[in-house]
Amino acid sequence: MAGHPVDALQCFTFLIDNVPCWISRVTELAAHTSRKHAEFSEEFHRLARSQPQQSPRRRENSSSSSVHTKPAPSKQSGDEVRPIRPLVIYYDSHTQAQLEQTVRDIGAARNSLRKGKMSQTTRIASLSLDMFTTSQSRDSPHPMVESYRRTRPVETDQKETATFEFAEKQLEIAQSLSEFAAHQFLRCGDCREELEEIIAKFSTVLEMAGNEASRLRAEREERQRTDGSLSLKEHIAASSLQVSDLFNDDKAFEPGIAAIEVDDAASASSISIDIAAFRSNRFRG
Repeated sequence: MAGHPVDALQCFTFLIDNVPCWISRVTELAAHTSRKHAEFSEEFHRLARSQPQQSPRRRENSSSSSVHTKPAPSKQSGDEVRPIRPLVIYYDSHTQAQLEQTVRDIGAARNSLRKGKMSQTTRIASLSLDMFTTSQSRDSPHPMVESYRRTRPVETDQKETATFEFAEKQLEIAQSLSEFAAHQFLRCGDCREELEEIIAKFSTVLEMAGNEASRLRAEREERQRTDGSLSLKEHIAASSLQVSDLFNDDKAFEPGIAAIEVDDAASASSISIDIAAFRSNRFRG
């Protein structure tokens, strides 16, 4: 999707099509890491049984005052440390590859959301400018159409972009959890908690994307019907204006059009007939 303009509906359709695959991937990965954790634990116990037990040597003249222990991190400090259990941890390429792919997929989705948010903001700004320009045209030849345009609802930028910001924030958290899960698996052989949180974030994004896509489809259909009705109103108004101009035109005819002049002053009294001359000519013949 990089390099191409992305509209709002396309962003959420992308999430609807891909997030279920991500949930399935992370769910399978959680089962895989649980099996690997059990293998690591079994390997540790096998190695522990194969080695002879050695009792720790006690130093002479040792006292309790010479033993210094590090203070455990408190939960109030915000540095909660997960206890490390005795395990033999091996590098697992499958887990690392799946988590890296999840991070890349989330990054592509976040980039798509940012482009969709920019496209939506531009569209709203264009609609607002169109309404402002329309409201300034006071001498419009189509007052019915212009008043109809002014009544079209335009939502605010904050309301339109809130869903983009929420979805991107949830994906940002899921992306950070994926990176931390890779670290935790290498450190203690277990990343079950992180994977469960990732699935929860994906489920939230999927539900939100479905609702938003339905709303945007309904809005697009309504806008298409509105634009079609507006075009019909403009056509009717333009036709009415042309007919009105035809009947109210007081200008003279064009030079190339022939005209018939009628003399209204002519009357029967202006015509004289010589009856005597008419009769004499008749008898002569």
